[in-house]
Amino acid sequence: MEKINLSDDKKFYTPQEIGEILGVENVTILNWIKKGAVSAMRTLGGHYRITREDLIRFLKQNSFEVVEPETGYKVLVVEDDPDVRDFEIQAIEILKTRSVEIKVDIATDGFTAGKKFMEFKPNVVVLDLMLPGLNGFEICEMIKKNKETNFIKILAVTGYDTKENREKILQTGADDYLAKPFTLRDFQEKLCALLKIEEKAEKVEDSSPQN
Repeated sequence: MEKINLSDDKKFYTPQEIGEILGVENVTILNWIKKGAVSAMRTLGGHYRITREDLIRFLKQNSFEVVEPETGYKVLVVEDDPDVRDFEIQAIEILKTRSVEIKVDIATDGFTAGKKFMEFKPNVVVLDLMLPGLNGFEICEMIKKNKETNFIKILAVTGYDTKENREKILQTGADDYLAKPFTLRDFQEKLCALLKIEEKAEKVEDSSPQN
């Protein structure tokens, strides 16, 4: 089954655009429209436009596999302390109950994190600065210097809250900083800001993971 990648967010397509997607001539698409094989509407100027829904329906009816863009957000939690990691994941899971679509993956060391940046392609990395293997400073620099990953936002997390650590990680490229121990609301507010989503932080009693 041939795959057709509709990774854009277009709502309407011209016959020419569909021809380019399928690798056929524009006249072929026009013939399909005239025969009713593809549903289309006409503009006031007489031009054909095909909705995304009609295009997908046509493709599936003709045994194409449609690959659409992923929706929602992806967060990679890089943390070797299980208590802190569980607390961060709990905070994310609470956001998900508030209609925020978030996929979560985890890494417990620098080597695994490096692989997952490329495979998972998260929107945000929650990055512990003190890790087995590569430390957080090296990981942050690696993310920001690679053109394939430099779009990723980084929330640096550390139990060693010193002025030197804070300045160093921000200079290395981290987008925000959070010192342990932190509350669930602190974490959610930082994450929401980096994801650029509506404020949905949980209003709860202050609680924090063990340092």
